[in-house]
Amino acid sequence: MTAADRSDIADEHLRVALSAAAGVMERDTRPLSSVREEDLRTALHAALDGALPGRVRKEQKLELKAFRGVGGFDLLVDRSEGGPIHCLAEVKWSYTRRSKIFEAVWDAVKLCLAAREHRAARCWLITGAPDSQWASAECRELFESGVLSFHDLWKHPLVPAGPNGGVTVGEDLLAGGRGNRFISAPSAFAITRVGREPLRPATERWSLRAVAVQAAGGWIENFASAPMFPPRINQRWLNASVPQMSDPDFDDLVMWLREKRWTDAQLMERVYPLRARGRGDAGPSDPAS
Repeated sequence: MTAADRSDIADEHLRVALSAAAGVMERDTRPLSSVREEDLRTALHAALDGALPGRVRKEQKLELKAFRGVGGFDLLVDRSEGGPIHCLAEVKWSYTRRSKIFEAVWDAVKLCLAAREHRAARCWLITGAPDSQWASAECRELFESGVLSFHDLWKHPLVPAGPNGGVTVGEDLLAGGRGNRFISAPSAFAITRVGREPLRPATERWSLRAVAVQAAGGWIENFASAPMFPPRINQRWLNASVPQMSDPDFDDLVMWLREKRWTDAQLMERVYPLRARGRGDAGPSDPAS
């Protein structure tokens, strides 16, 4: 077992990196509400890269069988291409007036699935936010040690509604996912507090918080059905597929495209005309989707 595989040693490295990243944020002359997630991610990457064995990479793609359309991981620690994954981290910066802290629920599922499918040894949630949000935001309990029910977090009401219009955590996260979704989820999260760092306590009063997350209590294997359509839909696929679809499948496709934020104008131009054409018609040209 290497140092990177030891959770206690890995957490200590993260605490040191969190302190170093806080120092970078402190030296930034912008208001913290003008700082962005990439600034924090870059600071953490630099700090971890100088301390952890192996490679520390930003925004790395990692396929998950149980998460359709999963995005890249903010930080990934390994030793070589295709080798074992030691640590993963998801980073958030809650700079908007409406708190983004609850979005860590999505990231927690993503990390737990990565631990299950790729045997990542340690998975971290890291978020920076104003102290006023840490005092009252939905799902802030994800950043305290304990065991939390996935369903309780997923069904938690959002008042006011979330940035994607959802009135519960799950509804807003699915809307923000634009059709991407996980089909399995842990029934609970085991959370271990790793570190906290205050940011500008004399003026703006923000803080960074980091926790380790693990699946607990088994898995919900059929949380959602896998989408029947490809994650990226281009005109070539539409031209080949839409004319021969059954009416129920076509209705499902339209709903799927709306989830992916296709507008009525796009549907009228690129999708609906194909229903009236012969199967051999080439259809519209193939712009990027």
